[in-house]
Amino acid sequence: MITPLRCFAIAVVLLCFVQSASASLITFTDRTAWRAAAGGGIGDITENFDAVSSDLDYASGNLQMVGDFSFVYGPGNSAVARVESSGGSGVNGTPFAYLRQVNANDTEVSFVGAPSGLMSFGFDFDDTPGFPGPLTLTTSFGDSVIVPAGSGFIGIVSSSPFSSIRTDTAGTTNVVMAFDNLEGFSAVPEPSSVFGICAMVCAALFRRNRRRVAG
Repeated sequence: MITPLRCFAIAVVLLCFVQSASASLITFTDRTAWRAAAGGGIGDITENFDAVSSDLDYASGNLQMVGDFSFVYGPGNSAVARVESSGGSGVNGTPFAYLRQVNANDTEVSFVGAPSGLMSFGFDFDDTPGFPGPLTLTTSFGDSVIVPAGSGFIGIVSSSPFSSIRTDTAGTTNVVMAFDNLEGFSAVPEPSSVFGICAMVCAALFRRNRRRVAG
């Protein structure tokens, strides 16, 4: 029997499929322009690491949680990968995190404070001496963006929500960057889209069910 609840469940699955099939990224190098494209204002999840009073090591697969974000680097690799409390070699002299890709080991940053994922994510970066950029980042959807050599801001706006980013082995593989002032805009469900698809699916299923009963 076709019930409204079944119709809604099917519609939500279809909506997720349509969104995931059309993900794409727009890249920004200016935070103000990125914020405007992301919807305006300041992102709802942020982290500048300033409250970190002691180093937090996330090398060798050692997951660390900082605010709305989790960090982990290279299972089995003990290279330096941590939130640095001193901030001496960071973006602006304050605590920062390492974003690194060395010897095929990657850093993964997950947005645990955004259960539905992020539509936009941005941060400040700065090369670490001896391990300059560029660095490739890949979202959980598989879309990639290049963080250039040097220092600056990089922000991305996606057409579909993504739950994490990770450094990728494409391009230059031995890169270590300071990573600071993280900001993200959470994905906001669009009820009109869900209900619109639900209505279409239900109508089609009820018509099909009615034909079967009539036959």
